[in-house]
Amino acid sequence: MTHPTGVRMTGPLAPFQDAIWTDLLRRGYSPLSAKNLLRVTAHLSRWMDAEGLCPQDLTEDRLQAFISHRIDCGYTCWRTLRGIEPILVPLRDQGMVPPPESPPEENTALAQLLREYETYLREHRGLAPSTTLHSLRTADRFFSDVGVCDLEAVGQLSTADISGFVLRQANSMAIGSAKLMVTDLRSLLRFLHMRGLCDDLSAAAPAVAGHRLARLPRHIPWQEVQQLLDSCDLGTAVGKRDHAILLLLSRLGLRAGEVAALELSDMHWANAKILVRGKGSQYDWLPLPQDVGEAVVRYLQEARPPTTSRRVFLRAKAPFLDLSCGAIKAVVRWASRRAHLPSRSAHQLRHTAATQMLRAGVSLQGVAEVLRHQSLSTTAIYAKVDHLSLRPLARPWPGGES
Repeated sequence: MTHPTGVRMTGPLAPFQDAIWTDLLRRGYSPLSAKNLLRVTAHLSRWMDAEGLCPQDLTEDRLQAFISHRIDCGYTCWRTLRGIEPILVPLRDQGMVPPPESPPEENTALAQLLREYETYLREHRGLAPSTTLHSLRTADRFFSDVGVCDLEAVGQLSTADISGFVLRQANSMAIGSAKLMVTDLRSLLRFLHMRGLCDDLSAAAPAVAGHRLARLPRHIPWQEVQQLLDSCDLGTAVGKRDHAILLLLSRLGLRAGEVAALELSDMHWANAKILVRGKGSQYDWLPLPQDVGEAVVRYLQEARPPTTSRRVFLRAKAPFLDLSCGAIKAVVRWASRRAHLPSRSAHQLRHTAATQMLRAGVSLQGVAEVLRHQSLSTTAIYAKVDHLSLRPLARPWPGGES
C-alpha cells in the first residue's frame, strides 16, 4: 500500500506502517527522519516477504542477516542493528517482534564468583557503574593472564603471579592507568581473601613508580573558557544546552559523569542549590551561582525536548536519550573546535574551576569542599596552582626587595 508520505510498503510489515509512523513522530523524530526510517521498514518488509518470514521470526540473527543484505545492496545508511532499532520499538511493544536476546549467562563457579564480586563492588563498596565495570575488566584480564579457570586455581595463586601480571600489564600503560589497575587488583585480592579462597596477596601487587605531584594539572586560561562559552549559539537548542553544561563544568568543577547524572529534582531553585551525585554513591549539595542557574533555566524552558526522562540534559534530536558521560565530554571537544582552540577536556575545566577559586582567595579546604574531595592531598593534586597564585604566599628573601 502507499502511505500518505509516499512510501509504498508491501509484505508482512505493511499492516504496521501507520503505527510505526505515528510512534516515530511521537518520539520526536522529524517528518523527514521518520519518512526515511519508513523506507527502511519497507525494505525490511520486502526482504521478509522474499524470505518467507513473519514479524515473530525477526530474531537478532535474522535482523543481522537483513543488515548484511542491505550492505550487499549498496546502502550506505541504517546498516546496523542499532540504526534500525527505532522501527522495531512499536513492533516489540505490541509483542509482534521478539525482544532482544540476552547473551547466555555462564554458570561456571568462576563466573559466579565474578558476579558476587560485582555485587560486592556495587552494594558494599558503593562504586559507580563505570568504576565497577573497570574493576571487573581488570579481574577478568588478571584471571585470563595467570591462567585461573576455576576456584581451585584461585587457591594456588602466588606472589609471583601477582607481580608478574602487574609488570606485564604496566609496560603498555600510562602511569595513571597502571596505578588504577593495581588498585583494582588489590581490591580483587582482598575480596578473594575475604571469601576464604586464598591468602591475602594484596600487598604483593607492586606500586607503580611515578610521583603524583610530578606535574601540575593542566587548567584552561579563563579567557579560553570564555571563548568556549561564546562558541555556543544561544539561538539554538544545542547551543543553550551546551552553554549550561560548560558553565556547570567550569564554574562548579563538576565531573562529566556528575553532569550527565543530574536530574530535574536535583535543582532546588528556591535555595539556589544543586544536588550532585559524586563518586562512591556520594551525595552533596553545592551552591548554584546565578549565571549557572540562569543558563540551566534557559535550557529547561526553551530548549529541552518534551520527554518522560528525569535527566536534565538530553539529546537535541530524536530519539531524546539521556546524555552519557561520553557525550558531556564531547560537548567540550566540539566547543574547542568551534572556538578554534586546541582540544580541551571536561576534566581540564574542573582544574580551571579549582584554580579560579584559589586565585579568588578561597582556602584549600574550601576548594576541597566544592570539589568534594575527602582528602586535602587530593585537592593539592587537582588544584595545584601556578606561580601566579603562589606568589602572594612566598616570603621575601632575606636582604632582598620587600
